[in-house]
Amino acid sequence: GASPESIVYSPLTIEAQADEAAFYALHGISTLAVYGRFYAGGSIQNDVDDMVTGLEFLAREPGVDRSRIGIQGGSWGGFLALYGAAFAPAAATPRVGAALYPLSDFAEEWRHVTVTMPSRLSPDAGLTSSRFFEPYLRRVAATTGGGPDAGGVFTRFDVGALESRLRTPFFIVHEDW
Repeated sequence: GASPESIVYSPLTIEAQADEAAFYALHGISTLAVYGRFYAGGSIQNDVDDMVTGLEFLAREPGVDRSRIGIQGGSWGGFLALYGAAFAPAAATPRVGAALYPLSDFAEEWRHVTVTMPSRLSPDAGLTSSRFFEPYLRRVAATTGGGPDAGGVFTRFDVGALESRLRTPFFIVHEDW
C-alpha cells in the first residue's frame, strides 16, 4: 500500500512441513502442500492458478490414485481449496474438500471489510483492521479491477461462480468475523 506499517514474512521450514506431512503419513495419507505466492503485486487469480497447478501435477504424476484426492484449507487457504477444486482439471478433481471459514464471495468480503467491520469497531481497532486487510483487498482489486461499488467485476469470484463450477462435495465452516 501507500504507507504500510510493516510487512511480516514467516518462512515455513522444511522440517515443520515434514512434521505436518508425517502426521498424515502415519494415517496412510500422502500430502502435496501447495502454497499461494502471497507476494506484493499478486492477485487472487495468481493464488487460484497456484492451486490448479498443484492439481495438474497430481493429474500427470504416476502412482497417484486420482480417485482419492482431497483438498483442504482454512481462511485464505479455505478460499484456495474451494476455488482450486472449482477450477481443477477433470483428471484431478478432488473427491472431497474441507474449507474452514473460507472466503467464498469476494464482493461480499469486500463490503464486509470496508463497510460492516468498520461500523462495529472503535476508530483504533478500525485502523488496525484496515491495515491488516489492505494487502488482501489489493490482491482482490488486482483481479477484479476494484471494489464491487467502483466497477470491479466479481463474477468469477462469487458464490454463483462456485455453484456453477464446483463438483467437489465440501465440508464448510463459516463464521461471522
